[in-house]
Amino acid sequence: MTVSVVICTHRRPQVLRRALQSVVRQTYTDLELVVVDDNGAGTETQKQTEAVVSDYPIAAYCVNSTNLGQAASLNIGINSAHGELISFLDDDDEFHPDKLAKQVARLRATGASGVYCNYEQEVGGKPYYVSRHTTGCDEDNLMRDMLLCTKQIYAGSTLLLRRAALEDVGG
Repeated sequence: MTVSVVICTHRRPQVLRRALQSVVRQTYTDLELVVVDDNGAGTETQKQTEAVVSDYPIAAYCVNSTNLGQAASLNIGINSAHGELISFLDDDDEFHPDKLAKQVARLRATGASGVYCNYEQEVGGKPYYVSRHTTGCDEDNLMRDMLLCTKQIYAGSTLLLRRAALEDVGG
């Protein structure tokens, strides 16, 4: 099962390299990497971003002609991706090396439409918040919990979703 990792970036070429490195270091190797540059074509930041991405030949690089925002950029990334599984990584985040391997195994075992994982936030290089979700817990439909904010699900970089599920909801 190919995992397409979609990274949207805007005004942060200096931290993007760390995110890209965390994808390259994954123990799960059936990967595709899609970077969507939302800085606007021809801008200085776009040129800096392109220089960073060029060090990663596995990355497909998409440049928005103008700044379109995160939602539109994510949909561009999804539409550019070919994998049957889609993962998102914010340009200032990084994956644990086993993240995708563990999540793919969980999807295979359960047949779920998607999975999420725990995360740790740092501020100034120091731990700020660590989520404590029950490992291996099947939670069914999380819509209510997410809308009422009763579950701390940092949606972006913790999710692995089946492409079919994303297509069912229109991106």
